[in-house]
Amino acid sequence: PKLSGQQLDKARVDVKDLVTALADPKVAFLELPQPQAGEGSGCGGHASIATHKHMGEVLAAELKTRLGW
Repeated sequence: PKLSGQQLDKARVDVKDLVTALADPKVAFLELPQPQAGEGSGCGGHASIATHKHMGEVLAAELKTRLGW
């Protein structure tokens, strides 16, 4: 969540390219949400507890879908 703009765009492309190159069905790309207004920020601009909670919820939902939990 600390990346934005061109840095985020480049990282997104690089990671997606790597996942594609691996061609392993056990490896997938999941983009976690950026911090939302009102979530605040943690120390040094890191994600806040609220943002971590939000990212965890997105990850859990994706795992449930992909793994049939």
